[in-house]
Amino acid sequence: MLGEVPDAAHAGAHVPPSADAPEVLRATGVTLPGAVHGIDLTLRRGEILGVAGLVGAGRTELLRCLAGAEKGARGELMIEGMPRRWPRSVAAAVRMGIALAPEDRKGQGLVLIQNGSVNVTLPDIAAASTAGIVSSRRRRELAGAAVTPVGFDPARLSAPAGTLSGGNQQKLVIGKWLHRRPRVLLLDEPTRGIDVGAKAEIYAVMRGHERHRRLLGPRRGRGPRGPRAGDARRPEARGALRRGGHRQAGPGSGVQGGGGRSVTAETGRLAGGAGVRGFLVQHGPGILRTYGIVFALVVLVIGVTANNPTFLTSTNIYNMLSQWAPAGIMAIGMTYVILTGGFDLSIAAGYSLCAVTAAGLGQGGASPAMCFLAAIGVGLVLGIVNGGLVSLIGINPFIATVGSGFIMSGVTLLITDNKAYIVDDPSFATLGGGDIGGFPYAGMLLIGLMVIGGFILARSVYGQWIYAVGGNREASRLSGIRSQLTEASTYVVSGLCMGIAGIITASQLSSAQADIDPDIVFDVITIVVVGGTSLAGGIGSMWRSAIGLGLIATITNAFSLLDLNPFYQDLAKGFIIVGALALDVWSRRLARRAAIA
Repeated sequence: MLGEVPDAAHAGAHVPPSADAPEVLRATGVTLPGAVHGIDLTLRRGEILGVAGLVGAGRTELLRCLAGAEKGARGELMIEGMPRRWPRSVAAAVRMGIALAPEDRKGQGLVLIQNGSVNVTLPDIAAASTAGIVSSRRRRELAGAAVTPVGFDPARLSAPAGTLSGGNQQKLVIGKWLHRRPRVLLLDEPTRGIDVGAKAEIYAVMRGHERHRRLLGPRRGRGPRGPRAGDARRPEARGALRRGGHRQAGPGSGVQGGGGRSVTAETGRLAGGAGVRGFLVQHGPGILRTYGIVFALVVLVIGVTANNPTFLTSTNIYNMLSQWAPAGIMAIGMTYVILTGGFDLSIAAGYSLCAVTAAGLGQGGASPAMCFLAAIGVGLVLGIVNGGLVSLIGINPFIATVGSGFIMSGVTLLITDNKAYIVDDPSFATLGGGDIGGFPYAGMLLIGLMVIGGFILARSVYGQWIYAVGGNREASRLSGIRSQLTEASTYVVSGLCMGIAGIITASQLSSAQADIDPDIVFDVITIVVVGGTSLAGGIGSMWRSAIGLGLIATITNAFSLLDLNPFYQDLAKGFIIVGALALDVWSRRLARRAAIA
């Protein structure tokens, strides 16, 4: 049901390019063991080249090979007459001007928890940024210009991609590459699972928009009038797909153009019905996840202050900042790691090793600056090792960081012989014990690093990569983001935070030893999880971790001020962690229901 009669002027057949049109792409000997073998094909400017074959014959693998998405692929490639190295990554293919709109738009094409503007500009976030800082206004403008030609209403770009209909999701997938304007656009089942009106609009883009005429190389599909062959069926397009498929890459099946101005009925609707109930079903989970922790902190602070007014005195606040600075700083790194869907259980051992490094050098007479820089360097090395184990080798982050944590603890014990390093230099204690007007240096460092870390996450290109990788790793990779490198870098950030936390503790104590605080890892995890950062990745922010830090610090301080049994602290923290995780699962479930309602 389209809503209007298609315009016959836009329903005519596409005019193929002339035989003299220049070649845009020539691939020879394309091979992926077990999938395709010896495929040769050419694509001319303005041409639509169809690739046919049975399901499972290797058609998708062929397009993924050309897009750099298959590591074992090989062949020879020429772009606009110039020989190029075979792309070993999606990012390399994108730089050459080859882009892939995958068949699975939900699993590989979109980050469903992010809005349309974010998804459309994902392959080229730099275009919406200045000096690495993303402009939200510029991003919306670029996204709007990209999706308008495919019939997507720019007013709906603010909606999460997961709440959109299948047709509108597919328009986002195609629109994000029209924004990038690649030389060759590979379309894998571009009209799968969408209505006839959306198909007509997508085919109109493929055929009718002159500025995109040289970009298209679809695989297959069905138009509103049934299948039709592509522009080209050439003898030079040859090779073998997996057994059961056709032995040619030339014929297409179904790239018939439709009415480019048809209006579809895919405008979306308010989940759960109209009125207050519908608003709560659609927006309630997000509001609860975002602001519930703020409400809890306010209530807790009011309750503690009512029972002991000294809680809000400057002296007590400064003491809390100084006491919780190491855990809070490591929570910054943990936030980065968890946002990508990772985890770092080695932070307690790494924190101790960094503190021992600083104190050991200080005991030997090194200057405080040298001690602190060496400890931070050790933390960075530990982060690089963890990042390599998780991202490059592919070990599960829980297993990798537990194992590396044991190694770090063993190294620390060997270095210290289970003895404490004591530093006599008074200047060594300045960082941990100094203050300005009572405001501790450690607290200043904590607040400053949280502000910087939060700004990077919220506004920088790097921060947007982190959210994208955490939201959908494969979609991010197929958008040209180096997902492995992005994930590995978050462990380096965590290692940096280990080093800074270690030097603060060593300075505060003027000493260090193995296993300074083995339970600090649980405090750090509690801070991040209670703050609302999802263990599934892609959801969270630094200000939420700051609120989580305030909540845990307040609870701990309350036990002391109100003279409560300290043995109940762990019980309270355990209930808080379980409750926060249950809330995350529940709110995600409601969000999924709202998306399909």
